[in-house]
Amino acid sequence: MNEFAPLLHRLTVIILAALLVILAGCQASGEQSTFDPNVPAASAKGAQAPDFTLTDLDGDEVSLSDLRGQPVLLNFWTTW
Repeated sequence: MNEFAPLLHRLTVIILAALLVILAGCQASGEQSTFDPNVPAASAKGAQAPDFTLTDLDGDEVSLSDLRGQPVLLNFWTTW
């Protein structure tokens, strides 16, 4: 048996899994969109972001409108 066979098998499985994920993403993107051209996009350049309120690490509530005129960085992350 070739000493590279297990590595080749593992690489093949990884490539097939990646292709499956890519194809699933392509299939999901083909679903019917709820886009309404009459509603302005909030992410359009120069558009104002909708106001929201979050709780900071000290337990205080912070609204986006309270930070008007200041740079804001939102970092959304999770652990599994």
